[in-house]
Amino acid sequence: MNEIICAIDSDTKMVEAINLATQPLCKILNVNFLHKSSLSDLNKYLAESENKNKNLLVLILSSDSLPQINAEELLRVQKTYNTSLIITAFDDVLNPLKKIETWPVDNIIYKPFNL
Repeated sequence: MNEIICAIDSDTKMVEAINLATQPLCKILNVNFLHKSSLSDLNKYLAESENKNKNLLVLILSSDSLPQINAEELLRVQKTYNTSLIITAFDDVLNPLKKIETWPVDNIIYKPFNL
């Protein structure tokens, strides 16, 4: 299997929930689920010779894993990995996500994740 769904998040409980929720999709699409704590870890994984042909079908990215979360940064990530993006973030009423309708993402999943 050369296609993967990858979750980037340092919260292992969140990643376990995402993994569980994506298992049926992974079976249907015949793809693997991959967890990395950071984009840097993902880059190291993809740089390994046995993973050079891996294709990121979907990148599920925690908002905490980016230095800034805005349309430009998300577009850069999307182009770098040539993939669809899903963002996970906490719904913070004091610091809401702004202009999300302009973001190049397929979905935003608010934490805590509800199976």
